[in-house]
Amino acid sequence: MQYRWLSKSGKAIWINCRGSAIYDENHQIKYLVGCINEIGKKQIADNVSGLLGETSFKNLIIPIQDDMHRGFVLRLGIDNFRNINENYGLKYGDEILKQTGNCIKEHLLNHQKLYRIVSDEFIILDLFGDKRDAKNLYNCIRESITAYVESISYEVYYTLSAGALCF
Repeated sequence: MQYRWLSKSGKAIWINCRGSAIYDENHQIKYLVGCINEIGKKQIADNVSGLLGETSFKNLIIPIQDDMHRGFVLRLGIDNFRNINENYGLKYGDEILKQTGNCIKEHLLNHQKLYRIVSDEFIILDLFGDKRDAKNLYNCIRESITAYVESISYEVYYTLSAGALCF
């Protein structure tokens, strides 16, 4: 959950937290149990997958974007991921994100970097590959995720979508 609080000066402060409410016999919230991940700043790394996040990706890509003459950026996302969280719960969704990240990581080369941007979106940055490399990597990742899903017998796992920007 994300909350917006106002500071004493009226500036918005965003608080990212995860947890649950414990109710009393009158169905009133008695306790909030959870943890605050980060306060008032963009996340450097993702707490679920352990991957670097959007801020880290931007900090890397902005200085080199004009010098990129080769390589690709591959965006991967889980279709209808919101439905997973809504129908099966956040814990189930977090496990899918973690395992998706693991399936992606096992196919990366040393020079390729993986980031979790927002929600169900992952970015792979490769400064040396080409369109064919991006397509082959995507196909390998999809096969790995399909095999994982079949081996674990998840109740639901939506397809992996992709978009690539090649230089």
